[in-house]
Amino acid sequence: MRILEFNIDGQILSKGNDFSGIVRGTDGYLKCSFKFFGRDWSQCKIVVVFKGGSEEYAVPLKFDHSCAVPCEVTNRASFKVWVIGVKDNYRITTNKILVRQE
Repeated sequence: MRILEFNIDGQILSKGNDFSGIVRGTDGYLKCSFKFFGRDWSQCKIVVVFKGGSEEYAVPLKFDHSCAVPCEVTNRASFKVWVIGVKDNYRITTNKILVRQE
């Protein structure tokens, strides 16, 4: 299993480790892990959105701040990732990160 680490500070999503050498076509192999800084995301219900082509896939974030990358996007040359959090009268979203696959 390979873990793609991300950092979130406010609305800024950034890569937390090396994303090179990812090969497309895997299923169940890629996992994302997120570190949150600050209080902006406190008590939010959080989903990670993956976009491959024109299709978007929302995956709920687990208690340990991780999720699997859906196999629907791993067969493409690249996919985008961003995060959305929602609580009462509050919605926060991050910028999008492009993940390239060989």
